[in-house]
Amino acid sequence: MKRILPLAALALAPALASAQLITGGRPVDPDRSFSIKASVGKVTEIKGGVAETTRQLFELEGRDPATFEAESYTFEELGLTESEITFGVSLEKVWRYITLRGDASYMRAEARGVPPRDFYIGVSDIEFQGRSYDYMKLEKGIPYEASMDALLINLRMQFTPFTLGADRVVALTPWVHAGIFAIAGTFDVSQGEPKRVQLYEDPPREYVVGGYGEGSLAGLAPEIGIGGEVRLWIGQNRHGDRELALQGTVAMFKYNGSSDALGVSSRNEKDLDVDYAMTELRAVLYWPIGAKTDLVLGAEYKIMTADAESKAKAKSLAEAQQTREKFDKDIDLDLTIVSAFIGLQF
Repeated sequence: MKRILPLAALALAPALASAQLITGGRPVDPDRSFSIKASVGKVTEIKGGVAETTRQLFELEGRDPATFEAESYTFEELGLTESEITFGVSLEKVWRYITLRGDASYMRAEARGVPPRDFYIGVSDIEFQGRSYDYMKLEKGIPYEASMDALLINLRMQFTPFTLGADRVVALTPWVHAGIFAIAGTFDVSQGEPKRVQLYEDPPREYVVGGYGEGSLAGLAPEIGIGGEVRLWIGQNRHGDRELALQGTVAMFKYNGSSDALGVSSRNEKDLDVDYAMTELRAVLYWPIGAKTDLVLGAEYKIMTADAESKAKAKSLAEAQQTREKFDKDIDLDLTIVSAFIGLQF
């Protein structure tokens, strides 16, 4: 047996090499290496919220933490649980070892409800008696409406070191993922006519009670992860091979540093501790419709989660009093997005 196994291995080696079960990079048809796709979908679930924890100003003044009166709210309390339909576009260029992809989608979310308690929120602008303010109070028991318009952008690069499989049967291509996820948008909140200005917090800030407030949001998160594609050959027509690709990617990002470095919208620079994760599953069908063109059909399921701690940078009582920092916060956000897309590869 010891003699037979080495002889069998030597005999099979040329056959395995000729079968090309493993190749460097991924097979690429130069006539079908670029694709453009349009998508439609929905954010099916929005979960999370903001919880105030402590306030450095009060700590530096030596106050009892039991008197801080920290607040919190969830998106469910605000009536924000899902989006309207999303629309997007995606571009992808494939080379043997590198794939570049860019996705952009527009999301609109609306919320209506009755606050179960008073909510004190920051806005970019709210008018009352000819003057502009930065803070707004939503009163308990009074109906309100809110909406958010946002652009979600994902830029990514995938390194494909090898492909394992047989031609026109099934092939597995793993990849290393590096990318950037960004969100930018605006929101507005309305609770009837503005009633008055109320002083709140210590030192006091001016909050407009009711009215119409507008604000903006922005954030940036790099992504590093792994993934891969299983491509199944499902026959051919007169224009070429029909294939079904099943793809999956898991990426994450951990950050501890300044809010300014991530482009996070804030009146004052904060110390951020962020954990971000993204999971994406896709099914893509390539159907030849011309000598150098494929129709591309597919669906995508994506989950993005982020947990963050936002802390004031002020370390002395004088700094805290000057910047009038509000509470440190714990923030968590979960988005589940389902979409379908159609396009061309050429």
